[in-house]
Order: sequence, then C-alpha cells, then structure tokens
Amino acid sequence: MIKVDLMAGLGNQLFEYAYARALSLEYNEPIVINTETALTLLSRLRFPNVAKRNYQLHYFDITPCVIQNPIIGFFESIHPAIHACLHMSKQKNEKEMSSLFLKMTAKGKHYFADTAISGYFPHCHTDKKIKHLHGVWASEKYFNHYGETIRKELRVITPLSEQNRLIIEEMQNCNSAAVHFRRGDYLSVKQNNLDLNICTEGYYKRGMRYIAEHVANPVFYIFSDDIDWIKTNVKFEYSVKYIDYGNPAHEELRLMYNCKHFVIPNSTFSWWASYLSDNPKKIVIAPSYWNRRYKNKRDMCRDDMVLLNPDDV
Repeated sequence: MIKVDLMAGLGNQLFEYAYARALSLEYNEPIVINTETALTLLSRLRFPNVAKRNYQLHYFDITPCVIQNPIIGFFESIHPAIHACLHMSKQKNEKEMSSLFLKMTAKGKHYFADTAISGYFPHCHTDKKIKHLHGVWASEKYFNHYGETIRKELRVITPLSEQNRLIIEEMQNCNSAAVHFRRGDYLSVKQNNLDLNICTEGYYKRGMRYIAEHVANPVFYIFSDDIDWIKTNVKFEYSVKYIDYGNPAHEELRLMYNCKHFVIPNSTFSWWASYLSDNPKKIVIAPSYWNRRYKNKRDMCRDDMVLLNPDDV
C-alpha cells in the first residue's frame, strides 16, 4: 500500500501523486491519500493569508485512489512531519541526506522536509507492506520511468466550457506561448521566507524575446493569480492576450498545457503545464534556480528547458 500525505496547491499535489503512482506501478500496490495533514495545519497557522488548498486530483484521469478518513490521515501524518522537520537542517549536506533517505525508504518511510528545493534523492527497494510518502517530490526523476502513464493520467477530464473550448482551439491553431506570472501567495509567503524567488519583469521579457526569435508569429497568453496587477504594471514588448476568465486552477492548467511554448516562473503549477504539453518542439523558458538558498540545485529543471536568470533586469 502506498500512503501519500497530500499537501499544498495543485502543482504540488500533482508531484505528490506522480511519485505515489510511480511507486504503485513499481510495487503493484494501491494508493491511499491523506488529504488532511499536520504540515497542512502548520502552514495554515504560519501563513493565514494564504487560501486553504483543497484536494483537486478528482479533476484528473487518475488511477482510483482511496481517500483516507481525514482524522486518521491527520494523526498518521504527525510522525513523518516531526521527522522531516527534525532533519531539515541536514538538507545542506547532500551526502548525509541521501544516506538518510536510503535508510528511511528501506523501512518504507519516504520522508522529506522540503524536496521542492533540496533536490532528488534515490530510494531503495523495500518489502514493507506500507510505504508512507511525506514530501513534495518536485523532480521528474522520481517518476520519469513511468512518464508516459503519468502524462496520460494527469489530463483534466471535466467538461470544457464553451469559452475555454474556443480559446483552446485558438491556441492549437497558432504558435501559442503561455506566460505565467506567480504572485498571490508568493507575496504573503515571501514575508517569512526571504529565500523565495519571484521572477523579475526582465526575466519574462527576455524569455518572451527568446521565443519570438525562435518561433514565427508567436501569440503570448498571459496567466496569473494576480492578472489585474499584471495588466496595470507590466509593459510588454509584444501584443498579448490576458486569460482572465475566472477559471478554477485545474481549468487554468488545461488551458496552459494546450499552449505550444512556455515562459514559467519557479512554480510547480506551470512546471506541470509545460510537462503535460504534447508539443514535441516546445520551448520552455524556466528560471535557472528556484530558491536563493539552493541555487546549485537543478533537480527541478528538465532537459527540455532553456534556463534564464530569474533576476534579470
């Protein structure tokens, strides 16, 4: 049995599911999801201005999963949350952290404090009946050996609105490029985490310029969780189309992955949009680092990405 503690927003939930799915295929075992966790409660207390993130995987064509009773799931998540926090300081020592992860996964305990920034660590085979996942697992290295299956399953299956159907048709008939600005919760969290990077306007302009130099007549579609601020404050060198339809997150993701090219920030949400795109010639502009404390970590990056400095002016 693969038990996964689901945490944070849609992009992170997709990473958490993807690793769980890879393990379920490797061991031929079912997935059980904890939707309420101790770390989620801690995040709500620490960042009260950040909106509560609900379970969102039911919008996708995923393998059937068992949803754990939230009370049981919460108490099951306390031990791995404590363990992850106790070992957070060791993440700067990659050799020590890798050794710890191998020892833990042998016991069926896939625990990490913050895999989104600390990088990829290989696990080892285990015969334990329960494998408990507690972390974000934000690298395709955790699941790329089952990438074809996971790409197929992580497609949105809810019916399209007529408005979204028309815009997808438009995107598929031009050299569409999704440009994603992440602000919203990043601004709230950044007050408590100075290592969090918010990509500059210069980064976006350079990324859009790169696409315009390599693609004929690109059409730039602007996505953001703060679209009104973008309209008022960002001056673009090219004509753009703002996606301001008030879509829920899964619909925004579907629109984005139907684009042919991408300029993404340090966001797991737009990472998935670019990953799920089926354009074999896609250009993906991404930040050269995702967190100031871990500038040398490259596990969030993929071979199909063009990396630019997120601090460009």
